[in-house]
Amino acid sequence: MSFNLILLYLTPEWLFQSNNLLKLQWDVSKTIIPCFLKALYHGDVEVRLHEFDKIITGLKDRVDSMSGDIFAKIAITWYYFTRVTHQSLGPRVGNLAQSIIKDWINSSNKYSMYDVDIVLRRALSGIFGVNVDHRNKIDFVAKSKDGKSVAFIELRMSEHTGGRTGQESLMDKFDKILDLIIDRRLLKAALEKRVDTIELVIAILFNEQHELIKGSNYSEGRLNSLINYIMEENHIWGRVKQLKELNFKICDGSDISKDIVNDALKSRSTRRSVCLEGNGLKIYLKILLGDEFFKEYTGLSFEDLVKKYAKTIADDIWVMYMLTVNELKIAKLAGVTNVRRIYDISKREQGLRQYLDRFRGMYTSGGTQGYRELSSYIEDFNKLLSGYVGEVLELYSREGKELRLLETNDMAQNYLYLRYVCAGSLALYLTVDVRRDSRFSNCRWEESLG
Repeated sequence: MSFNLILLYLTPEWLFQSNNLLKLQWDVSKTIIPCFLKALYHGDVEVRLHEFDKIITGLKDRVDSMSGDIFAKIAITWYYFTRVTHQSLGPRVGNLAQSIIKDWINSSNKYSMYDVDIVLRRALSGIFGVNVDHRNKIDFVAKSKDGKSVAFIELRMSEHTGGRTGQESLMDKFDKILDLIIDRRLLKAALEKRVDTIELVIAILFNEQHELIKGSNYSEGRLNSLINYIMEENHIWGRVKQLKELNFKICDGSDISKDIVNDALKSRSTRRSVCLEGNGLKIYLKILLGDEFFKEYTGLSFEDLVKKYAKTIADDIWVMYMLTVNELKIAKLAGVTNVRRIYDISKREQGLRQYLDRFRGMYTSGGTQGYRELSSYIEDFNKLLSGYVGEVLELYSREGKELRLLETNDMAQNYLYLRYVCAGSLALYLTVDVRRDSRFSNCRWEESLG
């Protein structure tokens, strides 16, 4: 059973401009989609495929399933966005992922996002009225709905946190926050603002295989390296020792000791978290892996969040990427991609040509046809796409030709793949015939691959 595709490239831009998440996806995908289409049109690709594969392929074994499972829909998209919206190929979270997570947290009943990618100086001044000259940015600052807890969150997409330099970048904001508590400026300001809890959180979402961390599918060695850095005298542990001198204790009433803190952060049976309490303030040190982060700050697992907010994830990247990878293999054998073949046939055959003309009418004059909402356009586009697929099958049947697109004989799989091929054909028609851009001039591999 097929699901409605959301293809921004084939949708009038004004219909999704008010949807911030869709607009962000469009902004970072509009230079890569023409590159896919150029490859599908000519049957070859301008970049080395293994490099292309290495950067684009993120969460494994998802696209190949072509099942309509929601994870097939978001896997390649998520990883792509977290890569290309950050200049380096490092582990830092990208802008699109930040925006998605911000929206998810704000939509929960637990926390509200104060800001993302904010200079620590601005966060401390805005929330607590504490002025400090610290210009490094922190990924997320969130406040509990009752305003009593403030969470400072450093988020990494990969458990490879970048070695010692990356660990230092991860910790310097937390070191500064603890220094301000120790010198009582932040301690006093927090109590005056009726904030009784400060959370210092390191969240790591994916393991080195780009799988969401669940249970034990993480590198214990990498985690221990991070914790060992935390426990150094000149970093968090040294500051925790100073808190002990200010009469802070472990929240269960026991005295602070290095063994207790170290064991709590390395715990495998309970949450990797330490709670310190003193002078009316609680301080949490947390390391949250994968799903733990989403459950902590949204109340839902990653899977449940994706299902709940599926309509904000477009299909362009994963559909066009999957087509390109498969169709280039076909072009090597047949000399032409299926997408190009269907496109060429559609321009000649009247039965198929009507679908190109109908799509052109929808796309170029959508407003006059009553498309006030994106959902109406998506519904009608998918109906047109289904009709287009049916007409292609009918044409091949009339001519007694076999239309076998995949190596499998599974009719459902071949039908679903034909939907993607026909979507690719419409995208070629939009680019080459409607926009008159047979050179695919908006293709920017260098921007898309970082």
